Amino acid sequence: MSRTAAMSDVSGGNGRSGPVLGLLAGAAAAVLGALILGPLQGSTGERGLELGYFALAAGVLVGAALGKAAGTSARARRVALLAVPPALLGVMLGQWVASAVYIGSWDGSLEFWRHHVFGRNDWTFYLVAGAEGYLVAKRVAEGS
Repeated sequence: MSRTAAMSDVSGGNGRSGPVLGLLAGAAAAVLGALILGPLQGSTGERGLELGYFALAAGVLVGAALGKAAGTSARARRVALLAVPPALLGVMLGQWVASAVYIGSWDGSLEFWRHHVFGRNDWTFYLVAGAEGYLVAKRVAEGS
């Protein structure tokens, strides 16, 4: 396989965008969002450990990055589905970072998150993050 053909497979044909590049951009946005939103979330106190707007913001960040990098309006709906897993993982990572900030240490932060933060109510917000990631990615990809 030639270098051009390999690049076409990864990038969706135009050398600058595609589903794989979109997924990488979405994952990077999830990590970046968690590193920015997590400390903010954790520093707001116990109420800040609830998701709400943080989940919405994570979904928007991931969706925008993925939709822009994927840039395939013909397959916008299928490409947008790729935004759901990174959005969910970004919210979970953000909660973990928030837990570490809240308790003041990385030691035990995962256990604190699992036992005191992660709960049934959070699944609603995970769904919000995934849905928002999908919708934003679809809109951005359709506009490409």
